[in-house]
Amino acid sequence: MLIIAIAYPAIGVLFGGRNAAQILREFFRLIPGYCTGPPIQTGNINPRKTDLTGFQTEHPIDVSVLSLESNFHQSLTNLQRQVMKGFVQASFSGLLPSGQAANLAAIPRHFYTNQWDVPNSTLAARPTVGGPSGAQPVSPNDRVMEGFGSNNWPGPFMAVDTQINGAKGRIMNLRPPTGLNTITTLANTAVREDS
Repeated sequence: MLIIAIAYPAIGVLFGGRNAAQILREFFRLIPGYCTGPPIQTGNINPRKTDLTGFQTEHPIDVSVLSLESNFHQSLTNLQRQVMKGFVQASFSGLLPSGQAANLAAIPRHFYTNQWDVPNSTLAARPTVGGPSGAQPVSPNDRVMEGFGSNNWPGPFMAVDTQINGAKGRIMNLRPPTGLNTITTLANTAVREDS
């Protein structure tokens, strides 16, 4: 099985590309060394005036690798991505990550090996993703991945502080968001700056 992620805009071009009006005009920023209030600041973005240094395009899946290969006989151990691993496992097993049975019938495994990356006329007839000027993917892979956001449909994206985005990625991969050394350093800095 091959899953191919769709390209998405970097922060430097996020607000200037096609369909940019769909993007939420807010940001999340980490406030380091701050103990007397929320450590995360939100604010409005004016793409022409806001300095985007230190931000990344927030995306719901990690697409830093453009192709991922997996073999069902290896229990998807090579598919180490945030959302797609659980999606594929739940769809062919019929069980949700909670252990409950899904409301939909399981998708046969052969679908992923024989049809996942193959163009199909039914999908080609479906509406575009993200509105009239969005893409019209013709394979199941491309339609699912386009739904997560792309250069054609940036609606799911927003500007997020690099440190927050990195921690989110680690959490989504079921790893700790940070190490104890980082927590100790940040706590010492915060105590020193609040004194």
